[in-house]
Amino acid sequence: MEKLKASSNHKRLDVFLEANLDISRSKAKKLIDQNYVLINNKFAKASQSVNEDDIISYKIVEEEMNLEPIEMDLNIVYEDDDLIVVDKQNGLVVHPAPSVKSPTLVNGLLYHFNNLSKSKSFRPGIVHRIDADTTGVLVVAKNDKAHDFLAKQLEAKTAKRKY
Repeated sequence: MEKLKASSNHKRLDVFLEANLDISRSKAKKLIDQNYVLINNKFAKASQSVNEDDIISYKIVEEEMNLEPIEMDLNIVYEDDDLIVVDKQNGLVVHPAPSVKSPTLVNGLLYHFNNLSKSKSFRPGIVHRIDADTTGVLVVAKNDKAHDFLAKQLEAKTAKRKY
């Protein structure tokens, strides 16, 4: 099992895992419910509080998803060494999921970019999401440092999103 040490207090374990492991909250809850997550070597519940210095042990169990690069037109609005800003079109799902059969934005990003953050994740580069039927810009991280920096800003609500 992998281990994380909490650096501050968090209200819920599932929220802590979502923020720190680049997984959805439902995926975090599923791992917790299947006993793949421990707090200080004890089984935990999704609603359990995480306190500073707690040791969170976890095992990520990935479901098979299509992470193949697929050629598609992407509207890249901005790019630098650390991030990409892409204008997502209506109808495009952001990342693979077991229920998604069509190509996703992640498949297109993998075709165009060979270096995305947390590339072993099923959501490489994805810092935040918007619904498939929503058009708008997404920030995509090209490396783990940028991904962590942006995710912390979203968690602390110092980065703003407009809808």
